[in-house]
Amino acid sequence: MSIQLLLMKSGEEVIADLYEIRDKEGVPQGFILRDPQICKLLPNVEAPEKGPNVQFHNWAPLSAQRKFLVKEHAFITMCDPLEPLIQHFIERFGEKDDELADSDTEEQPDPSEPTGTD
Repeated sequence: MSIQLLLMKSGEEVIADLYEIRDKEGVPQGFILRDPQICKLLPNVEAPEKGPNVQFHNWAPLSAQRKFLVKEHAFITMCDPLEPLIQHFIERFGEKDDELADSDTEEQPDPSEPTGTD
């Protein structure tokens, strides 16, 4: 598990629990994003000296899935979020996904195959 902040090519700032996917030769193929959320900054009208508030919006609100395969070319960069943002994410979505955390990333399905349900 690694909670990361991603700047997507679409301009969205997305926070998610991120897992790298590698093929059998160990070559990176993409990432699984668990519970990806768009981060929106809102003014803190009650205590402006504390800085802005952050609100989470579901990255794919019409999807039944909570995990998404994303290729590296879909985002510009990733970085470690500020600690309060990590804590807020963990409070809302939990610390990790046991199924993903316990799996061997080299044994993941071929990322060229579609994910989700038919």
